[in-house]
Amino acid sequence: DELVTIFRLLQRQTGVDFANYKPTTFQRRLRRRMVVQKCLNLSEYQHYLRAHPNEIQALYQDVLITVTGFFRDVDMYAVLQARVFPLLLQQPSAAASIRLWVPGCATGEETYSLAICLLECLHSLSINPSIQIFGTDISDAAIEIARTGFYRETQMETVSADRRQRFFNEVDGGYQIKKLVRELCVFARQDLSGDPPFSDIDLLSCR
Repeated sequence: DELVTIFRLLQRQTGVDFANYKPTTFQRRLRRRMVVQKCLNLSEYQHYLRAHPNEIQALYQDVLITVTGFFRDVDMYAVLQARVFPLLLQQPSAAASIRLWVPGCATGEETYSLAICLLECLHSLSINPSIQIFGTDISDAAIEIARTGFYRETQMETVSADRRQRFFNEVDGGYQIKKLVRELCVFARQDLSGDPPFSDIDLLSCR
């Protein structure tokens, strides 16, 4: 009963229903917040949430998983460039437009990685299609970082020196994604459990 109440409190404040969220993940993050607030059981924590609305937001941010990185699983990106993108670019419709979608994009690294790989594939071709790469996530904070396109040095470890030079501007404290990459990417908040999907998508990257 206490857990159901916590789900309802979260949904009332954030608009997100966590009732069908992965139970082990939710409970692990929930226990962490209970330890932080020194609550011994769910009943205590439920009452704490009612008395401290800011804690509901803290729990919400803790539960959301925003782990990502540039070119995660490098072999996957190699296959994309060697087999998937060339096949996609041979389609007659590719000359006009290409639409990719990254649901659960977190802070944008995967979306920008796809954009970079696609630009590299297009470099040797004579077509110049309209490109839209949609990156969506339920976290407003993560989407804001993605839109900014600024990443610290520690977040750039998997980006080669050549790609840093071609697709990023080195700025104070890190790297800023260049305009030619940024303008291909559209970031928006989306709840996959309730919001409608994008249509006419050529590639869906759900990782």
